[in-house]
Amino acid sequence: MSNNQIKSKKISLKKQFKIVWIVLAVILVCNIIISLISYSSYKKGQDLTAASLIVSDAITGTGKFTSEKLEKDRKGTIRSMYSYLNPSYYSYRSSYGTISNSDVISAVRKVESSLNEILRGEKYNKGASYYLKYTSFGEFYSNTNTAFFIIYGILFLIVGTLNLYYLIDRKTEIVIKNELLICKRNNGKSIQALLENINSVETTRLKGLSLIGNGFKYKIILVENNEVLREEIMKLLSKISKVEHKKEDNYDSMNELKKYKKLLDDGIITEEEFDKKKKELLNL
Repeated sequence: MSNNQIKSKKISLKKQFKIVWIVLAVILVCNIIISLISYSSYKKGQDLTAASLIVSDAITGTGKFTSEKLEKDRKGTIRSMYSYLNPSYYSYRSSYGTISNSDVISAVRKVESSLNEILRGEKYNKGASYYLKYTSFGEFYSNTNTAFFIIYGILFLIVGTLNLYYLIDRKTEIVIKNELLICKRNNGKSIQALLENINSVETTRLKGLSLIGNGFKYKIILVENNEVLREEIMKLLSKISKVEHKKEDNYDSMNELKKYKKLLDDGIITEEEFDKKKKELLNL
């Protein structure tokens, strides 16, 4: 038997995974760019809503919202405007009767209706509350891309899991050395078995190889030379089998020859008959 080693050659998927990660990165960047464009339009609608509300507030003379406040603390003022357009209804009984803020809500709804008319006139189809809901791109992006995040997260998890499995699986290897089979697992440990103890060698999906023997089971995937390995193992098993049969045949021949030697010694057969049988058994 040859002393040369035969090793499995793993298929490299580095290029494929690199392409997939680049595609995912491009998708994310494109989504961010699209969102930035949408946010730019959103912010214009917000500016128009805020300016209209400041004018409306100036007419009523409350002084609640001013341009100075908006310029000094944009986020805080926008949040106050949103809260103003979305008041919580309350109602409770007192010694003076039932007290509620229904009149306030009614007045706010009229203001909001007026704002919506202004927005529609400028081709903004969303309501005033919508344009006052987010005060930064981060808030806008995270709240308007929920479906994208779910789908993208699932894709990211699938690709990440496959990539991690691929990196771990790269440690697996089959080495055939003489009559010894060495199989490396993905945890770095190796198991060894004599080729004569292998009962089954089959190729599997994903360019894999399955080995089953006496108290032995091993599977490997992404093997470029899985067909070659199977053929080599089968050839070696065939050689081992022939050697074993030859040993058995020689053993049987020697036992048979001993029987005839005893017959010769006992005078049952002649020397000539013994020599003839000896040549037959030893293929002389």
